Amino acid sequence: MAGTTNPTHNTTPIPTFGKIIRPTLDNSSEIIYPMHCPHSSFNMLQGTELLSKIRTMSDFSRSDLVRACGYYTTIEGKERLNYTSFYEAVLKAKGVELKPKKRMGRKLTHKTKVQPDGKVIVGSAYMQEIKAEPGTHFDIKVGRNSVVLTAAVD
Repeated sequence: MAGTTNPTHNTTPIPTFGKIIRPTLDNSSEIIYPMHCPHSSFNMLQGTELLSKIRTMSDFSRSDLVRACGYYTTIEGKERLNYTSFYEAVLKAKGVELKPKKRMGRKLTHKTKVQPDGKVIVGSAYMQEIKAEPGTHFDIKVGRNSVVLTAAVD
């Protein structure tokens, strides 16, 4: 891991997990070299702690903010900022609940065909849609051009 020289002791290298530049009163910049990273990707801020950190770092860039809140990973020495996780955590901290991701899959066509052996197959996705349990009985009504399955009443 690359280190930099501590401004007070030029011979002591310390690890940098992202330097923070803070403006001073005389319009110069002060570089802060943390001795350790207080928020690694295993310690991501959440809730009110995350919101207060965002308020205190309002003058910093987005990448510095995401890094300081712990939303990054390091793979093979390269740092990757996790913006999506960061923004999802911000929304959750503000009370905005996101819908869970829907599982992608084929759309149901609501069509089937008669197999060569005379059977009609109704897929499991249709049974899940109507919440049919194994062993559910159905009544079969045959019309002129249709076959209708209805849940049997015991």
